Amino acid sequence: MSKYLYILEAGHGGINPSTGKYTTAGKRMVKDDVVFYEGVNNRDNVKRIIEGMEKAGLEAIDIVNDWRDISLGERVKRANELAKGRKCVYISIHSDANSNGKEWNQASGIGTYVYSKGSKASNDLAKYMHQELSCNFYGIAKDRKIKKCAFYVVR
Repeated sequence: MSKYLYILEAGHGGINPSTGKYTTAGKRMVKDDVVFYEGVNNRDNVKRIIEGMEKAGLEAIDIVNDWRDISLGERVKRANELAKGRKCVYISIHSDANSNGKEWNQASGIGTYVYSKGSKASNDLAKYMHQELSCNFYGIAKDRKIKKCAFYVVR
């Protein structure tokens, strides 16, 4: 058992396997007839992150491990259940597709959000993660900085 349990979640839904339809309204961009679905990309990123964490000997779990768009309340409930009696780190992954579904949005960058009343450890982790992401995407994506927030999932 690692010192922390890393709880990851992929924001927004995926593709319904029965219908082949994307489950979250909006949250998609299109360019040259190629559709980018935020929730699908988020799920792929979470899967890759967990694989890397497990290779490093860290304990990580995906609390949104299927195609459905899980509500914020349900995500928080699942995380809180897992966190009982444990030190945990909660990481929510978003790609921020924000166009009208008919064109590609030019927004880009790496942004990290941390709870506005978070602990020093939370702030330090956010700083480290943001630095690593920024290094990996240097010259590809602009630095949108670390921002304080009071998002429901991080409170």
